Amino acid sequence: MSARTTRLGALLITLLLSIPASALAAPDRHIFYNLTSDEAWRAGMALGHATRALEAGYAVTVFLNVRGVYLAQQGFATDRAGGAPDDLRGQLVGLIDAGAEVMLCGMCLRKAGLEMADMLPGTVKVDCARSLAAMSAEDTVVISY
Repeated sequence: MSARTTRLGALLITLLLSIPASALAAPDRHIFYNLTSDEAWRAGMALGHATRALEAGYAVTVFLNVRGVYLAQQGFATDRAGGAPDDLRGQLVGLIDAGAEVMLCGMCLRKAGLEMADMLPGTVKVDCARSLAAMSAEDTVVISY
């Protein structure tokens, strides 16, 4: 092997190792988190996983339904999950600020007696057709908590 080939190989390896992990993730892949609970352990797992996925370059949607809608209610007390630096609401706000889409089940809001004026800014009320379209889109993985 020539010195030139060795230098070229070393350069190629250096370039590959310098690519951030987020660039290696499939940016056109979408992860849809279906979160039905306001319980700290379950919600903390979902929001923590969604945060890591967003950091890795995935498009992320968090769909709050059933009791999960309470997590986005302004003034609703949320716990801190495990070693997370923020409470659940702080994690949710962080996701919104970082570009995740946070959908709220319209029927679930109605059942909980909530209106959009009660909810965190940046959340979107959706109907069944919109949530179904998002979770069944091509290159989408659905994870439920």
